[in-house]
Amino acid sequence: MSTEITTAFVEQYKANVAMLAQQKASRLRRAVMEESVTGTRAFFEQIGPTEMIARTTRHGDSPLVSTPHDRRAVTLTDYHWGDMVDDQDKARLLIDPTSPYAQNAAMAANRKIDEVIIQAADATAYTGVDGTVATSFDAAMIV
Repeated sequence: MSTEITTAFVEQYKANVAMLAQQKASRLRRAVMEESVTGTRAFFEQIGPTEMIARTTRHGDSPLVSTPHDRRAVTLTDYHWGDMVDDQDKARLLIDPTSPYAQNAAMAANRKIDEVIIQAADATAYTGVDGTVATSFDAAMIV
């Protein structure tokens, strides 16, 4: 038996890429409003809840219910992601990493969306006519 047979051993490589375990899609995005915004800030009009009033007489006057109005200001924040693959690197690879890199970027963006939503859930909001009134999260809203 030859003691040098190990020189002939082969190594196997794959022509595809396996993504490591990670959250792929945003889980919270469908729970929030999405609007196109031009500029650095936007305002959203809000209407608060009201209560029904029991009718106690026939043909009585309709009650006046004052509907609460508010305005919520939102400020846009930009995020970015980038990675590079040199043409020289592509010539030395069995795989083409550009598509997996794009998928990885999309997954990173989806995780960032969820992170921002979670951080904003109990953060101070800015309300009022010009969006300068700091409105804290009401701890009584926690279920």
